[in-house]
Amino acid sequence: MSHFTRLTHDMELSIVQYMQQLGQGTVVDALSQFISRMPFLGVLWVVIIVMLILRQRAKWKVVITSFALSAAVFFIISEWGLKHLFIGAIGFRERPYIAYAEKIMPIGASFADTSFPSDHMASTLAMLTTLLFFIPGTRPFALVFALMMAFSRMHNGMHYPSDVAVGALLGIGYGLVGSWLARKIIKNKKA
Repeated sequence: MSHFTRLTHDMELSIVQYMQQLGQGTVVDALSQFISRMPFLGVLWVVIIVMLILRQRAKWKVVITSFALSAAVFFIISEWGLKHLFIGAIGFRERPYIAYAEKIMPIGASFADTSFPSDHMASTLAMLTTLLFFIPGTRPFALVFALMMAFSRMHNGMHYPSDVAVGALLGIGYGLVGSWLARKIIKNKKA
């Protein structure tokens, strides 16, 4: 391992340790667990989709198609592509709580698959990007929720900062691609 790689890795571990110490043993633990739970995220996305459909009645087909395509792009690239096909090429990265069991404790649901990239961040940012595509005024909510998710993934000991950052960038791309494709499909159907 090169000096730069070692230094970067040590810095990432230090950040995860710091994030885990913030609010440890308080309501912060419960909140970070709750935010990261898949059932909560599923309900949140359904509520956002319903809210968008009610607010964007004339565009309901584009809204639903955008969310569906953003989710599909996420699953195809992140879940199927990166996590399964390219695991040999990019390497398996142990989650912080596994790699450093003596320094990091898991909070909430423990995942044992590769840490890189964060699927929670990718899916969250894909959906938030799709939301912002239709209602740009929701930026404050989107920003706060994205930051809460990023914090919770590190606080819970599940990801390093680079996992979270790459997951977020991928998610933004998934949301943009899904929304763009939906507009193209709906526009072509009308023509």
